[in-house]
Amino acid sequence: MLKAIIFDLDGVVVDTERSVWLTSSTQLIASYNKKYNEKDAGHLMYGASFQDATRIMYDFYHINDSFENFLEKRRQLVSKGFAENVSIMEGFENFYKKLNGRQTAIATSMPEEFLTLTLRHIPLKDLFHGHLYTIAESGGRGKPHPDVFLYAAKKLEQDPSECIVIEDAPKGIEAAHNAGMRAIALSTSVSIDKLAEAEYIVSSFAEITDEMLS
Repeated sequence: MLKAIIFDLDGVVVDTERSVWLTSSTQLIASYNKKYNEKDAGHLMYGASFQDATRIMYDFYHINDSFENFLEKRRQLVSKGFAENVSIMEGFENFYKKLNGRQTAIATSMPEEFLTLTLRHIPLKDLFHGHLYTIAESGGRGKPHPDVFLYAAKKLEQDPSECIVIEDAPKGIEAAHNAGMRAIALSTSVSIDKLAEAEYIVSSFAEITDEMLS
């Protein structure tokens, strides 16, 4: 029986994939006289830790600069985006109100510095009654490792088999399965074919049914 719902943050609870990540990636790669194409590299990066995703981008585009410089440039651009362009995902608030008292948590790969900027705009800790967890808290391993989801389940005092994850990234879906949890995929960030491993795929929160949450 489903007792808890664990949400990813980026592209699920907060709308940052286009306003922050796509914009900053386009600007970053353009600064090296290259053109960023989200269809080429985006799905490889979604759900990964910031450093791992930056390394994927660095290698994919064969950047002629030190990785440290590239990482810092990306950090500055992303920080600017989080300070200015973060909002709640469309449909999330209505969905959350209909959860009938089920336990909820956020389990995210978002670095603490970006999370701090997000929380200045949106009081997520209050909404989730303090159940907001990062990979830094769960040992530092990013998705597809299951650590952050298992940590969230432990904090909720629920068995992983009684939890379902709402994700928008292939690595997140893999992490949910590695944790022994089912997954609902939101196709807000990558194409449906990249999300095929999820038990359910929806284009918005409005499409999530009671049957999926049973």
